[in-house]
Amino acid sequence: MHTKNTVIKGKSAEYTVSMLAWPHPLKIKLIVFGSACDASKAAQGSFVQPRWYRAPETIMGLPFNEAIDMWSLGCIVAELFLGFPLYPGKYEYEIIWHIIQTQGPLPEYFLSAGLHTSHFYKKTWPNLWELITPYECRCIPLNSLDDLKELQQKPVSLMSVANFMAEKDHLELVKQMLPLRPTQRRTLRQVLQHTFFTMVHLKDF
Repeated sequence: MHTKNTVIKGKSAEYTVSMLAWPHPLKIKLIVFGSACDASKAAQGSFVQPRWYRAPETIMGLPFNEAIDMWSLGCIVAELFLGFPLYPGKYEYEIIWHIIQTQGPLPEYFLSAGLHTSHFYKKTWPNLWELITPYECRCIPLNSLDDLKELQQKPVSLMSVANFMAEKDHLELVKQMLPLRPTQRRTLRQVLQHTFFTMVHLKDF
């Protein structure tokens, strides 16, 4: 769909189905497309994406494109790895707080150009911003994406050895999908070549 400049927008874990048919590569299929739209018609500042999978540019009210789908997919892959959402929260400011904790400060242009910046930040000096409410709601805080390895719910199946072999590659995939700047995120074509989807690391098991 991205080759046709279509933004899916509604991607979340509950709208995907993981299909594993050994020895074939892992497949993740989307099963709901009700909120998909042409990227050229995506309205800046509009309400898109389920909350836990919402890209920072959509939260801040910036123009967006197909890269928001890669952010959502990255969050889903991380959730499959962890067993719980990467960026949980009842309100958007909690999501932003979690993103900043793991990814660092948002780029300045996110804040200066965002339609919703004032919902989350106050300007303390020219080009300096302060998060209004750094509200902590996660019971186990993440300080970087590398912490995902420590939080993963350890597998107990016969495939555990193969699963642990894939941990490093899995984490690198998540980090490639979740840069704050949309232009730095991997494309869908690039992601599909990753061992998480091809499962070549399991060929000897």
